[in-house]
Amino acid sequence: MVQKKVKILFIYEWLVKAGAQTYLFELIKAINKDKFDVSVLCGQKSPDPFASPKEYYYFEIKNLGVKMFPYLGTSSNPPLPIHKKFWKKFLNISSRKLKLSVSKYLVKKDEFQDKINELVLSQDHVVVIDFYTYNSLKTIIDKVLKPEVHILCDTFQYKDDIFKYFDKTREYTFFYYNTGILPALKKSFNSDSTFQHLPLILNTESLKIIPLKKINKNEEINIAVFTRIAPNKRLEYFILAFHLLCNKYSDLKFRLKIFGFIQSNSYYESILGMIAFYRLEEFIDFEGHSEHMAESILQKNIAIAWHIHSTSSPGYAGIEVAATGLPCLYYEAGNLNDNDHSPLKKFKRIDLFAEETVKLIEDEGLYNDYSVKQRNYIINHFDIENYISMLEKYWSK
Repeated sequence: MVQKKVKILFIYEWLVKAGAQTYLFELIKAINKDKFDVSVLCGQKSPDPFASPKEYYYFEIKNLGVKMFPYLGTSSNPPLPIHKKFWKKFLNISSRKLKLSVSKYLVKKDEFQDKINELVLSQDHVVVIDFYTYNSLKTIIDKVLKPEVHILCDTFQYKDDIFKYFDKTREYTFFYYNTGILPALKKSFNSDSTFQHLPLILNTESLKIIPLKKINKNEEINIAVFTRIAPNKRLEYFILAFHLLCNKYSDLKFRLKIFGFIQSNSYYESILGMIAFYRLEEFIDFEGHSEHMAESILQKNIAIAWHIHSTSSPGYAGIEVAATGLPCLYYEAGNLNDNDHSPLKKFKRIDLFAEETVKLIEDEGLYNDYSVKQRNYIINHFDIENYISMLEKYWSK
């Protein structure tokens, strides 16, 4: 007798190449497809194949043989506030470039709702990636008895309470990567909700070490930041650290290279204003999105990378770059954890952050030793194989 597969629907709107999307892809790739019937409810992929940023993970996930339901953003009145700009763009491109009558392809609002409701309610598990996806589709997801929400952000990234959109009287299952957010979760939800820690997972076999060049202190020393240009990415910390670095250690020549697409033009303008205020324009480059961070590190001769850390974990860029062997320093935007014994170098103070940057540059032995320790920690701590059996056991119940 053939065993019935457990049906899991993942929900996430925007499948570009970024952190939460990597998390979704790694989960789906690792799941045993003989036991689980996996599908994804997502946003409409861009009709323009040359659009930037590209819907990279839409195609990567589809190539795994997973059923894709690109319903979000294809209604004439979609209930998705973060997709308003996208929807206007979709209509403009469709009518201008493709010369099609878009209206005959639109799904009426009631039909749109019914279609998604039917899909969601037919699943054994509904897995929502991050709180803003839940917020966008709250009326649909709340039809599920105990929705599963994976929190892939931290409270410091947003001015508002990120849990205020949830119904505090209901039960949820929360997976969180950063232990620093657990007190806020427990405070916001009743004891009937479930809280489970799950690190930002990766298939670490794909994380190849790269050869590092010896730093020449007589030449320009390149520091990299890999992140989207958006308010919740807190680039201002790095601008301040770079300002201090250039002023306090003026015997060395530094250049800051920021890799990432501009998600918020207003935030980008504010960062440019900050750079101009500190007169750093000629020392900071915006390199655009990096498709392959390891290649960018080699091509741009990067000596050190800077990242944000959140109490117990860096983000995906901080994990993947550290795995290449490039020494990474982390500004602690959450709370310093006295019980965290990881070898990753984390600092709450900008002056100490800049000071450690110089120590690594000036001490070749320290630089190489740290490179090995951080990579080994990443490989041992974030590998998906350490956690997938726990997840499959949970989903099988």
